[in-house]
Amino acid sequence: DDLIELTSELEEAAGFKNDEKKTVTVKQDFIDDIKSHNLDMGVYQEISKILLLFGITPNLKGYHYIMEAVQLGMKDKDVFTMLTSHLYYLVAKKYNTTPQKVERCVRHAIEKGWKKTSEENKLAILGTTYQFVPNTSEFVGLLCEKAVCSLANKGTINI
Repeated sequence: DDLIELTSELEEAAGFKNDEKKTVTVKQDFIDDIKSHNLDMGVYQEISKILLLFGITPNLKGYHYIMEAVQLGMKDKDVFTMLTSHLYYLVAKKYNTTPQKVERCVRHAIEKGWKKTSEENKLAILGTTYQFVPNTSEFVGLLCEKAVCSLANKGTINI
């Protein structure tokens, strides 16, 4: 049931109309991936919705790395103080890659999303405006705060 809700929310965020007939098959690998990375479905949905609204799509490796980084940031805010030495290392370890590749993919995803998103949406999503592309720690930190606030408003988590 959670995955059906997730699918409909993702379709809405991507701009599909309710009357459009879309066949979506959720593979067991996708479900296992969510579970193996200890993602709560509600948290996953919220972060995913924010990333899709920002124009960062799942076909980018950075999407998945940001997803993991935001989840880790929601659990422990101290990871942002040691982004390159700690957070990227933790994400890289889960995805069996290097911290340098994680940082590069996250930066690439942010830059792509930044180009796709209007100034109005940047303000609505991030809660602030930047003249330039924010660095990775600023962006992930802002997404983390946005997700926490949104989930708190829904009553999903307590602050």
